[in-house]
Amino acid sequence: KDILETHSVLGRGTFSRVTAVTIKEPKRNEHDRHRNPRPDIAHSHHLPGHRPRYYACKSIKEEILVSNVALMGKRNRDQSEIYLQSVEFCVLAASQLAYEAHILSCLDHPNIVKMRGLDADGILGFEKRDHRGFFLLIDVLSE
Repeated sequence: KDILETHSVLGRGTFSRVTAVTIKEPKRNEHDRHRNPRPDIAHSHHLPGHRPRYYACKSIKEEILVSNVALMGKRNRDQSEIYLQSVEFCVLAASQLAYEAHILSCLDHPNIVKMRGLDADGILGFEKRDHRGFFLLIDVLSE
């Protein structure tokens, strides 16, 4: 997700936040430029005269993951129930996003948005316990 540039919030749900993003231009040194002068297709929108392509990035809300991680280090008997509820909420959020990724990856229809990417670790990205660790990249619906 470090290669994505966030522009604006498109929407929020119980578990997730959807933001408009573009793919950042890859940093290339002089050696790479001589070895491969053509930019890869994924970054062709950075060529002169091309407008950046916007995507919708759906990710688990940062506050859900941050509150869960904060509780992990400060558990005592009084906080055990809160901690378990927080863990269950995180697992539910991740499973809902994973299920959506599975469904979108199975569909191919012109009237359904396409999934364009997800965390490099796939569903295991949630184990990073980092708000950047689990997301879907999908087409943006134009108004």
